[in-house]
Amino acid sequence: MSALPATAEQFDRQQYLQLVRELNQHGRLYHQLGRPSISDAEYDRLYTLLLQVEDRQPGWIDAGSPSRRVGAAPAGELPEVIHARQQYSLDNSYSLDDLREFLARTAEGLGLDSADSLEWYCELKLDGASVSLVYEQGRFVLGATRGDGQRGEEITGALRTIRSLPLQLADGAPERITVRGEALIPQRDFAALNEARAAAGLPLFANPRNTASGSLKLKDPKEVSQRRLAVFLYDVVEELSGLDSQSALIARLQELGLPVFPHGRVCRGFEDVTAYLQHWQQARHELPVETDGVVLKLNRLDQRERLGYTRRAPRWAMAYKFPSTREITRLKEITWQVGRTGVVTPVAELEPVRIQGSTVARATLHNLEEIERRQLRVGLRVYVEKGGEVIPKVTGPAEDPTLFPPVQAPDRCPVCDTDLQRDPEQVALRCPNRACPAQAQAAIEHFVSRKALDIEGIGSRLVSALLEAGLVRDVPDLYALNQEQLQSLERMGEKNAAKVLANLRASLQQDPARLLFALGIRHVGEGVARVLLDRFGNIQALRAASEEELQAVPDVGPRVASSLQEYFRSEEGQQRLEALARAGFDLARGDARALPEAGPLAGKTVVLTGTLTRVDRQDAKRMLEAAGARVSGSISQKTDYLVAGEKAGSKLEKARQLGIAVLDEDGMLRLLSSGPSGPDPSSTTEHSQELFDGLDR
Repeated sequence: MSALPATAEQFDRQQYLQLVRELNQHGRLYHQLGRPSISDAEYDRLYTLLLQVEDRQPGWIDAGSPSRRVGAAPAGELPEVIHARQQYSLDNSYSLDDLREFLARTAEGLGLDSADSLEWYCELKLDGASVSLVYEQGRFVLGATRGDGQRGEEITGALRTIRSLPLQLADGAPERITVRGEALIPQRDFAALNEARAAAGLPLFANPRNTASGSLKLKDPKEVSQRRLAVFLYDVVEELSGLDSQSALIARLQELGLPVFPHGRVCRGFEDVTAYLQHWQQARHELPVETDGVVLKLNRLDQRERLGYTRRAPRWAMAYKFPSTREITRLKEITWQVGRTGVVTPVAELEPVRIQGSTVARATLHNLEEIERRQLRVGLRVYVEKGGEVIPKVTGPAEDPTLFPPVQAPDRCPVCDTDLQRDPEQVALRCPNRACPAQAQAAIEHFVSRKALDIEGIGSRLVSALLEAGLVRDVPDLYALNQEQLQSLERMGEKNAAKVLANLRASLQQDPARLLFALGIRHVGEGVARVLLDRFGNIQALRAASEEELQAVPDVGPRVASSLQEYFRSEEGQQRLEALARAGFDLARGDARALPEAGPLAGKTVVLTGTLTRVDRQDAKRMLEAAGARVSGSISQKTDYLVAGEKAGSKLEKARQLGIAVLDEDGMLRLLSSGPSGPDPSSTTEHSQELFDGLDR
């Protein structure tokens, strides 16, 4: 298939027909089979290009063009329903400039000089499956999918299983009313659904939207009910007397007992609309459902009637799409990466794709079990997301994975060719060769990293050069380097060499907790290292501690205690510590940052989660430690307080389950000034993320 021109002016008739075929195929995969082959943004780009070509060459317009209809034809497996009024799609906007232009165009269409006076009803664009429902004499009698906008499929039985959807409307309902909305699966229910499928050995669902769409077409109501669907309604087909605005229409739906999105709002002018968009762009991750944008509609119904529709969409509404956190791309290859502890981790090599303003070409896949659980295959088109909008991850297949062969794990180390061992504790492959160059590289990079000994001037490139030149084999070898050896390396002059040596000497005085973390002992992270040094004072005393003494320390369970004992007793661990002592580290030196024995929070364990807005997280940690608290990275029964900032996650839920006191940021600051008995209990917060009352079932 040949590449299509980039602009409408360059198209010929055959290229136009090719574009029609491609868009129809993408639409069929998306609407009928639930397997989108391209991202929403790419589809919109191609569709806009199609409209531009057809505007330039109206004589070319093909009867099968997607511009002649909305969505896709029914799949033919369920009874057909003819919609009483066509269901249109919405035009999309991806920037504030597009939005400003749309508002100005709307004002011009209404004969207004400015868009400042226009009222817009704004609500989230929920990411589910569009449905319509018919009530007669207050009773639910018919449900249908959107289909191609004119004909859908009958799904009455499936919709009846949704507990938030009333089968009987409240008193005062019109004799007949057709309402439209979105059926979806809340994220927590989707996670529970996949957990149950994993336990049963069944393939996992790729995402909530496709699962909701497919669930509505199941013929067994019992099976549908297990999918935990919810529905939110936003439109009425028939005219209802006494209603002159969208806000009044939503209020009427609520009066009838129908579930609606509870955070819709009337906004006036560009600035007000923009504030609403920006709020939800940040807050959407706190919601229990997926959303990919905001829908804005003229609030006044008479103004809508004056503007009317294009052949595809209303002129009085627009969907503003948030910058995408999920795209579709191809999994080109899976490579295997060796870490500092010998764990061999699969890495997805992807066709580069833009997400949230950056190009993603690689993502970790964690382990072979994760690959199998997510049904990933080389050559497969996959969904790629940015977790927390930062870390890219491959979440599942965007097409049928059975068309591609399963991934085979390596049986030998990709770096040193040693036979790999399977680690049953972590479901991981491990290279047992401690002389493996990849492990040495990773161990040294970790040792000098910012959170460990923070040795400036030693980066990945220099570590590689030192290993290749045979100047170092393990961490202690760094401290045996001299000026001449460093200067012999490429791009390492006299000044740089002297600076590296000075930084190495300075690192000998780093806090022992940093040194403990820098050793790279399995399961001993930055927080655990700090807790251990708070308890034992120095590394020498820690080496002498029994396993029982270790387990008595907060945040140190059997796994951490066993790992410490194993490291300190191993020949490798003993040799490394002795070599570091010879290099100048005082393993009996106490921690300069040891916690004060007295203070308002002495003996208390505090965990921070979410985003703090008044103080930096590191500052908060220092303040808590100065008050005598131990700041831990994980929740346990030994935790006294959880400080929950914005976008708090699973730690908040675990704290509730364990009955641990939860503080907001102000509560933490009051606690610091007054001690455990000081703060008003009202400073604790439920910090609920359940923003949709209609989801409570």
